[in-house]
Amino acid sequence: MDTLRFAWFVFLGLGTILVVAALVGPLIEVPGYVSKSGPPAGVVFSSSVPDWTDAFGIPPVQAGQQLHIVASKTGPGNITIQIIGYGEGDTMPEAFTLNLDDAVPSIDANITVHRNAAYIFLVTSYDAKYSLVVSGVWGAYADLRVGLYWGVVLLISGGVALYYWRIKRGREKVIGKAMERAGPLDGPSQAP
Repeated sequence: MDTLRFAWFVFLGLGTILVVAALVGPLIEVPGYVSKSGPPAGVVFSSSVPDWTDAFGIPPVQAGQQLHIVASKTGPGNITIQIIGYGEGDTMPEAFTLNLDDAVPSIDANITVHRNAAYIFLVTSYDAKYSLVVSGVWGAYADLRVGLYWGVVLLISGGVALYYWRIKRGREKVIGKAMERAGPLDGPSQAP
């Protein structure tokens, strides 16, 4: 198998797989959870480090779904949890805030989201440690969207390789027919 034929076959095949995965993957929603705790062991609160913020995100959640949040704190300070969702085409984010202090050291809450969006969690510790578990139903394969770009690039590359392979194959046929019409080539005759 020549290189161009192999290239167009592989590029078109992989490109198709990546495009289909990128388009279908984010639509598949599965139950999931994220568990975090912090701040990291090396953080020492002082006047120069009065707080510490950790950030993490969850995949896109469909509007109307609930996020179940269980959080607790240890230590004398407070914890602020900000949940921010940016939906496609929305100029203003949807935001929720949960506070943990001495009066409310733990929470077990359900939050209903109103936008199709990926949500970012900003957990700010003010001289306290926290543990946080977020669970819900979300598009766990949303990261496959990146494959759309590579899939399109591979499809274009495969199309170009197919185009040049057909040109090469056509030239080889023309040369083969010309060789048939010319007949066998006899070398110079040698006299005895």
